Amino acid sequence: MAEVAGKLKTDYEGARDYIIASMEMAIKGESATRFYQDGREFGLYDRLGEKARKKVALVEPYTNIRAVGLGWMPDLIQFEIEESGKELK
Repeated sequence: MAEVAGKLKTDYEGARDYIIASMEMAIKGESATRFYQDGREFGLYDRLGEKARKKVALVEPYTNIRAVGLGWMPDLIQFEIEESGKELK
């Protein structure tokens, strides 16, 4: 049981920065589900130009093909965007 819990924790910790970034962007009304990894830094992949995209690795953390399935995150992000838009009206 401890081994499974450790794997889940490690997987979540690997995605935590992406989750936080996505939720912060959603509160501002923007969707962020694709990132790039460049060394220890990451950013929004869709904001890169074509030339820059060739130099970095695409990271799409919101899949169910991992220890902590995150396939539901895009739906949560979209929901948060819609809710934040209601608050602005």
